[in-house]
Amino acid sequence: MPSPVQEAAAAEQETHISNAIKETLAPLLSRTHSSTH
Repeated sequence: MPSPVQEAAAAEQETHISNAIKETLAPLLSRTHSSTH
């Protein structure tokens, strides 16, 4: 079983990754929405 420290690090990394994905997708999504209207 992973130690609590490893689990916390993995969860933190997941948060960073999801935040990076959101930051990357946000402009693309807004561009798509603005072009459809």
